Amino acid sequence: SYGEALEVLEQGAVERRVSATEMNEQSSRSHAVFTLELNQKATTDSPALSSRLRIVDLAGSERQRTAGTRGESLKETCG
Repeated sequence: SYGEALEVLEQGAVERRVSATEMNEQSSRSHAVFTLELNQKATTDSPALSSRLRIVDLAGSERQRTAGTRGESLKETCG
């Protein structure tokens, strides 16, 4: 349901970690994958349909040298 999807997104926002780099003031330090699956039941006029939408955020995709990543943020990129 819409409410369940919103609840999951809000929880992800609470758990999300960010850190400043030289390239980005709020660089994400957390990976996130959100999958939304929609299903339509078959009717006498149309077949059953389904669709999936995946939204993926890969943390720390910038290069360490360019971003100036150091300390704990650098450890996160190597672990």
